[in-house]
Amino acid sequence: MMMLRGGMSSSLATLHHLRYLDLSSNYFNFTNIPLFLGSLSNLRYLDLSDAGFSGSVPPQLGNLSRLQYLNLSGYYYRKVSGLSWLRHLSSLESLDMGGVDLSLAGDWVRMVNMLPNLKIISLFECGLNSTVSALPHLNLTHLEVLDLSSNPFYSLLQHNWFWKVSTLKELRLSACDWSGPIPNELGNMSSLEVLYLDINELSATDIKFQQHQRGHAGEITSVLMEQVA
Repeated sequence: MMMLRGGMSSSLATLHHLRYLDLSSNYFNFTNIPLFLGSLSNLRYLDLSDAGFSGSVPPQLGNLSRLQYLNLSGYYYRKVSGLSWLRHLSSLESLDMGGVDLSLAGDWVRMVNMLPNLKIISLFECGLNSTVSALPHLNLTHLEVLDLSSNPFYSLLQHNWFWKVSTLKELRLSACDWSGPIPNELGNMSSLEVLYLDINELSATDIKFQQHQRGHAGEITSVLMEQVA
């Protein structure tokens, strides 16, 4: 497989009708994500995962209002100070920013909640350290997959907005330093099939409660709760 190296040619900016752009698994030598990508207004699909980009994620990506798929995942020290640009991506169905430093993005829940068409949110190992217990109005009525694994929340598991997302099929909350009981709302998640809660500070009594709730929740086919205190 051919791998692109070095910087990205600005000639891409002339491809105004481009709808699909996959630059994943290349090596752009820790250069910044080019600002001109934000001018490709017809893009529906943009994959920059593991492409060797570094620096900040440019807010110009918020100009891609027709985008349905966005993957910025990887471990090349990309970061954002805020996610306000996300609110312009109203057509987005899949968002993957796994490995991107979002530790300064305290508004992340509010921003993703402004994207009503989202089906997949993957924010694995993003340095997220804050969440909210509830949202004034839940817009994520199509969300099926939520991955918040390996983020240092250090908070009570029961006080979280995602327990109200009844459309979830897959919920990954491993290694987030959650504590306290598993909430009653789990029993209302009728679509849930996959639940990962391992490597957290949840008590054995709560595990029994969760197992009891499985009869009321969806047909859960995969539960991972190993290494629970």
